[in-house]
Amino acid sequence: FASQIMFTGEISDDALNATPVIFSIQNLIFLPILSVAHGAAIIMAQFIGMDRKDLGKKAVYQGLLLGEIMVVVIAIFIISFTREIFDTFCGGKHTEEIFIMTRNLLYTMMIFNFADVFNVGLNNALRSAGDTVFPMVTSVCLSWLFFVPALYVATEVMHFGIYSVWSITGVLFLVSAIIYWARFKSGKWQKFQVMEKQ
Repeated sequence: FASQIMFTGEISDDALNATPVIFSIQNLIFLPILSVAHGAAIIMAQFIGMDRKDLGKKAVYQGLLLGEIMVVVIAIFIISFTREIFDTFCGGKHTEEIFIMTRNLLYTMMIFNFADVFNVGLNNALRSAGDTVFPMVTSVCLSWLFFVPALYVATEVMHFGIYSVWSITGVLFLVSAIIYWARFKSGKWQKFQVMEKQ
């Protein structure tokens, strides 16, 4: 995401001014998602410790459902009070063009937030079950083999605008979610032994 800000700065001053505002407002959605993901992962780990991986899996599914519900509720709140939230985070000092850009990008990212629930939730679940290497390798590979090169091509080679940068971010969320979902559904995480049995 540091690379995202760096490449955004190459597009325009308006794009660079809108980006931190978007990140700040996105945190209203991301932090609750992260909290639910951590909570579900902790409960899953407790069930794994009881040798009840079936209940651990159920806890993860419930966490994903709760996360999606939270995304819908917070998205409705942001859509209803976009101007007020924008003014709160920028102090009312930005132009109307930056507001419109921020609003459009926020609404676009809300679609990808549904994928981010699976991305964050299943990443935490896999690590909670002891499957730590796969999420780490996936994250590093997607970041350095897809995300950063795609940002470079979009901004430095093709000279696309700010919407391409955030679309690439959304695709990163979506691809990560699909990979983690496939890994979780495969059940390979169940072979890991987090603690020795008594």
